[in-house]
This record gives sequence, structure tokens and C-alpha cells, in this order.
Amino acid sequence: MDQRLEMTCGIGELKRLLRTKYDFVCSIGPDCGCAGHLIKSRLRRASYPLDWLGTWPLSLTRVAEIVRDEFAGFLKLENIRSIPPPKPVQTPDGVLDDTRHAWCGDDALHIVIPHDFPIDRPIAEAYPEVRRKYDRRIARFYRTIRSSKRVLMVYWTWRTHPTPDDILAAAGIFRAKFPESRVDLLVMRHRDGAGMDVRELSDGVVLMDAPIHPAGLNPAFGDIPFNCRLFGAIRLRGKRRALFREWLQRTAVKAKALFIFDHDKRRAYRQSKRKAKFT
Repeated sequence: MDQRLEMTCGIGELKRLLRTKYDFVCSIGPDCGCAGHLIKSRLRRASYPLDWLGTWPLSLTRVAEIVRDEFAGFLKLENIRSIPPPKPVQTPDGVLDDTRHAWCGDDALHIVIPHDFPIDRPIAEAYPEVRRKYDRRIARFYRTIRSSKRVLMVYWTWRTHPTPDDILAAAGIFRAKFPESRVDLLVMRHRDGAGMDVRELSDGVVLMDAPIHPAGLNPAFGDIPFNCRLFGAIRLRGKRRALFREWLQRTAVKAKALFIFDHDKRRAYRQSKRKAKFT
């Protein structure tokens, strides 16, 4: 089969398996690439605890257990330490990696925290603000799942390679934790080569293998156009209404900003409104 046709058929199969509209689509890791693609596809409406954390040292089952236990033991000050950051990646658009924050690790849960502790402040000084932010995100995560009838958890990974047994075990943990909601699980694994394979491991548990992150392409997001097509197979209920509301909100902010004559205050106002729901 022609490679392009095989990819098209694979995306068609992914759409068929994800045939429902979801009330909530969220990233469960293992790094910020998944949340980044949800943002690009307008599937992410707020920030949640696993969006910007690194859980690649853990199995997918262990991530599910952390969700089951409601992040018990996470982000205790005595367990946070600095860890060596990766070398910043230079792209044609500038430096890709976050150079404003120190890479930290949570020794208790073995989670990497790369985007939260400012590089120019001691961990203990920045900790209360980071703690409050994650308390908000964790509470929002559970509240949103429990108020949603259909939930899709997405695990987009080029760093790890969970097995079908690990995926099924994780799905079982999620469903036992949230019996009042229908929780589906989509795992998107990188596979070298041009082929694409999509299969349903059980009802609502889908595994996709594809070249989502070929060497030499964007270090954080892999093959961006291809991934946009993949994430485009996911349907979010009320997406158009939400986009319209966002447009109205942006318009209102711009209108009010016209009456703030101080440039710095006007800019700060716009930034505060833009970031409000993503903190």
C-alpha cells in the first residue's frame, strides 16, 4: 500500500474508533508535547496537573496510580531538588527550551518539574506560589472529570513505549477511579518508519503507533503537521461554542484595554486575562 494512502487510512481508522464527542480531553503526559498538541488543536480549555510535568521516568500504570491516589505526596518541599537541565535546542525561530525555569525533580514520585520554578529564585522562595498553582490544577482536574460524561485521556509519547498490558491496566485504574464518567484512553506512541497502525485494545482504549516524532524535526512536538491531523481526529463537545466565547472574551479585554493609557499597565492587564484560566 502507498505510504500516503496507509497514513490516510490510519487516520480514518482513528476517527472511526474515536467516533464519539468528548466533554473533556486531557493530557496525561509523559511531557508537555501532549498538552502542546491539544492546545494547537483547540482541545485544551484550561491547565491541568499533568500538562507540563515530566512523567517519562514512570510507567503509564504508575501515572494512573498517581491519579487514583489524587497526587498524594506530590510536590512536598522536602522532596524537591534541582536536576541538570538538557542542553537548550536552537531552532530557526530561536531557543526552543524553557530557559526561564530551573529543572527540578520530585524525589518522592520521581516526576520531573521543568517549567515552574524560576531560575533566578531559590526553590523554597518560589515554592508557595508553585504549590498553590498545582493545588488549583489538581482540583480543577478532578472536578472537570467528575462533571463530564465522556472523558478522553491522551498519552502522546516519543520518550516511552508502554505495552498493551500497561495501557489496559492504566485504563482499568482510571475507570475504577471515575465510575461516574466514561473514561477512554488514547495512547499515541512514536514508531520509526512511515507506517501507521491503529488498534482498539478494548472498548474505548486505543493504541496508535506512527512516526509522530522523527529525528531532525521539532524536538518538542515532532512532525507538527502530521500530529495536527492526528489530534484533529478527536472531537470535543461544544468546541465551536467555546471558541466563540473565547473570541467574545478577547474582544472584551481588548475593548477595556483601550481605556488603560499606561502602556505597561495595559500590557499587564492583557497578560493577566490571557493567563487566568491557564494557571
